[in-house]
Order: sequence, then C-alpha cells, then structure tokens
Amino acid sequence: MYSKLFTALALLVASGNARAQTNCPAPALSVLRDNQPVPATGSALAPAVTLELKPNPQCPPEMRYQFTHAEVTLMRGIRPATPTLIAAKPELSLSAFMPLYQDGDWLYIFIPYKNLRVVGADGQAQPYTAPVTGADSNADNGIGFSWPLSRK
Repeated sequence: MYSKLFTALALLVASGNARAQTNCPAPALSVLRDNQPVPATGSALAPAVTLELKPNPQCPPEMRYQFTHAEVTLMRGIRPATPTLIAAKPELSLSAFMPLYQDGDWLYIFIPYKNLRVVGADGQAQPYTAPVTGADSNADNGIGFSWPLSRK
C-alpha cells in the first residue's frame, strides 16, 4: 500500500504539474499609459498602453498572470465602433483608434478566462481555473476594463 502511494507521489513530483490550487478571486486588469494607471473615470485615448494583470488583494502578492490574447473594442454607445482588435502581448498600440474615437466613446478591453494563465514560481504558465458563479455574463467569462474616452 505504501509503495503505491509513494509511486503516485513520485510521479506527481516528477511530472512538474503538481501545483497548489488557490481560492484567489480573479486578477484585476489595469491599463497603464507612461507607466501610470489610466483612470477608470475617463481620459483621452493614448496611442500606446500596457496591459497589466495584478493579483486580487486577497491573494498572495507573488502571484503572477499572463494572457494569450486580449480583445480590444472601441465602443460607441452599446455598439462596437470598430472591429475588435486582438492583442497577443501586454504592449498595445491604439494608434488605429486615434482618428476614430469621439467624446463619449469608450474602450473595452476583455480577457476571457480561457486566455488567462497563472505563472508558477518555476516560470511555467498553467491555465487559469475560472471561478464558478453559476451566472452567464461577461464578468463570469473573463476580466475586463472599461475606459471612458474624452477628447480633452
């Protein structure tokens, strides 16, 4: 009996896939312009920004996250003003939106949970386990950031 238990434990350790599961809430998505957070209250669109994933305050501060793809959409009212831009890295050029946006538009940046990765201490990225909430809304499918835009 002990030999089977020891063998199973040895296989888990050798595979490198054994990792602690946390009950951390989803990370927060923030948008940085010149290394400063974009205010959620609104501002002018910047030609280049950086997307940053920060652990929830209830989680260990050493938690790190990555994403494979983020969806960026310029919205006018409740409708997209442009096709969705797919971003594959944190540094994001928004220059294509610069001549198109108007006062009152907003930029919506969304990362589906399926595109989110938890980075372990060894640098290996593992798929993020989405929280189970039972509802069916964007908040339950990923994390987002809404940026109200103005020309001022």
